[in-house]
Amino acid sequence: MSKLILKDKTEIELSTHYGDTFVTVIDNFAKLDELKDKLTDANTLVMTVQNESNEETVTGLKLQGITTTFIKNELGAITQIQALLMFRSMDKTEQLEATLTGRIDVLSNMLVELMNSEEEEEGNE
Repeated sequence: MSKLILKDKTEIELSTHYGDTFVTVIDNFAKLDELKDKLTDANTLVMTVQNESNEETVTGLKLQGITTTFIKNELGAITQIQALLMFRSMDKTEQLEATLTGRIDVLSNMLVELMNSEEEEEGNE
């Protein structure tokens, strides 16, 4: 079984992949929403495709769209959702924008952590 590993170390189990399209199977709509939230430009700037025999780094892709197909049981009830994650190559401007956005997010998170630790220190005094 292959995995797509995003920049934030989120692992997505893949049933298959070809070119810039990755196929995964999801159990419910909540997990589909979670997946959509994780597939930001900054988080997909550098990804790793990992299988039993090797790892391949994939860079410079932008999510173009997600196509879903419902997998139904014999009664017609939806049991799983197959999601095709379709990417396209970014142009240079989009790559720069995604890199800068990712770095700004990291700096923002560091600033919030610093402010929180200072507040805790003041509370302890």
